[in-house]
This record gives sequence, structure tokens and C-alpha cells, in this order.
Amino acid sequence: MKISRAIIVRERMPLMAFLQKQYPDTRRTALKQLLKHRAVYVNGNPMTRHDHYLDINDRVVVERAAPALHPKTEIPKPDIIFEDRHIIVINKPEGLLTIATEKETFRTAYRQVMAYVQDDRPHRGERIFIVHRLDRDTSGLVVFARSEAAKTALQGQWEKAEKKYYAVVEGLPQPPAGTIRSHLRENPKSLKVHSTPQADDAKLAITHYKTLEHSRHFALLDVVLETGRKNQIRAHLSENGTPVVGDKKYDARTNPIKRLGLHAYYLSFPHPATGKRMVCKINLPKEFQKLMEELPVGQSVLAKTRKPKAETLPAEHTRRPGRPAKRRAGPRPPRRKS
Repeated sequence: MKISRAIIVRERMPLMAFLQKQYPDTRRTALKQLLKHRAVYVNGNPMTRHDHYLDINDRVVVERAAPALHPKTEIPKPDIIFEDRHIIVINKPEGLLTIATEKETFRTAYRQVMAYVQDDRPHRGERIFIVHRLDRDTSGLVVFARSEAAKTALQGQWEKAEKKYYAVVEGLPQPPAGTIRSHLRENPKSLKVHSTPQADDAKLAITHYKTLEHSRHFALLDVVLETGRKNQIRAHLSENGTPVVGDKKYDARTNPIKRLGLHAYYLSFPHPATGKRMVCKINLPKEFQKLMEELPVGQSVLAKTRKPKAETLPAEHTRRPGRPAKRRAGPRPPRRKS
């Protein structure tokens, strides 16, 4: 059987009928085995029900690796911050996908949480549902729902969620605290998000930041998202002249901690069952703090500071979007006496 990459559904039909249409030379029992071993994904979620109805534009991925290889592989237990019978909140490590992609369907936070709830005797056979996601290279808090009702309730109020991040950046932002506001659009070729004049395909993005502390070449920021666009923090901080360390895609020149310097440390949202405000918070990663204490051995000094591309508004002021605000890397050097 040829294993596919990804297929877009063009007409509504049951999943089994869809698989039989895509793989006419494969026996029905073999297709059932793929479903049993959770090797078929619909919109990023593993699907085991052969009678699940697919909608137009659903995205179906069939796992490339033989599913028989995976049951023997030990799945790490997730770092659980909070759980009850409605939700599970985990601390996702950097380098781990939230959900499956075309290239990686096994090593995901979703699969770890699914394995955890299915191995826990009181919840054997339970399913979980994805509420939101973090980038692979960003660590921090992720919420999963334990029922479809909880997922619907959470996503229906997700705009009320408060999300805060720690970001370690190259240089010192000017002003030290402020708001970056621009319209973001993704380049279809490079898949890189960038600020652009207001357009139909550009989405308004608002990022608030505050400098907590800094070392000679790096600064630790507290970042609050008012909107939740793809790569919003990474794009805005890069365009502000202070890219996140380790973020080569967005013009970082250093990687002293061997990872992306972005960590989702705070998440507050209404509980899907009680409506009570939930607050989850985790600590600053140790490697972030070490970078504030001293410059790593062998780390090169930054040659120069970039000028910002996105507009930066001081925290205590607001003004209409326009030309980028000017900035300096640090205090102005004293003038030489003539």
C-alpha cells in the first residue's frame, strides 16, 4: 500500500468510503488496521471511527511510517500542570509539535496526552480534543479538552483567554515597554509572516511587551498578546529590531541557549463547565535566566542593532499607525570634545 502525504476532501462521505476510494487496491481489513493504530488523521486529530463523516475541505493525512512500529515505542508522559474531568493543561517542551503534520504524526503533545488518559484506568478509552496550539519550537502551556462539549465551550470563549509569554531577544528594545501594532500577512513562498499595509488578506495584530531585565547583549521581555496571529510575537519583535534568540527564520543572529527563546508561561481562561476564571502559570526556563546573568562563553558580540519595521508605541502613549518609530540599542555614547 502506498502511504499518502495529505489529501483534501472534495465531497462529503464516510471516512472508510474515502479511504477505499483513495486506496482501491487495499483490503478493507488493512484500512481498519490503519484506523485502529491511529494512523489516519482528520484535520490534525487521529481518527479511529470508520463511519466518521468527512466534510468538504477536511484534510486527511495517512501516517507514512507503518503503524505497527509505533505501539512498542514508549511515549513520554506529559508534564501536567492541571487536570480535572473537563480539561488537561500541560507544559509542552520546546521542539515538540502540538498536533500532527504531514511530516510528523507520532511525536506530538496530542499523542502524549492521549496515551496518558488511555493508560489511566478511570479514563480508559477516553478521547481528548485540541483547543489551541503552540509552535513546535515554543515551550509552555497548552490546554486540551476531555470532551467535545468542553472543546466547543473553550473555543467559543477563547478570545477572552489571557496569554503571556517570556521572550529572550537580541538587543534592548526601545522604548523598554510598549505596544507593537500592525497588519500581518504570510508570504506563501517563504511562509514567513510580515507586517504590511492594511489589506484584505492581512490581519490586525497587537503585541504588548515590557522589559523585565537585560544583560549586555540580551533582554528578557514579558509579552502579552491582544490578538493571536501566526508567528505574531516572532514577527513583531524581529521587526522591532530585537528578534527572539535562536529564531533564524526571523533574522536572529545568535542561538546561545540552543533553542527558541519563547515560553508561554501564563494562561487564563473561563473554565468550560463552571465558567470560573482559571489561571495557570509556570516558571521561567533556567536557560533564560542564565542568559540574563552572564554572557555564555564564546558568544560573539552583536555587531549592530537593526532598525524596527513595525510601529512601536510607548506603553503610556498611543498614536496612529504610521512610519516606524526610531530606536537605539542603548544609551547614546558621550560626544568627543573637540
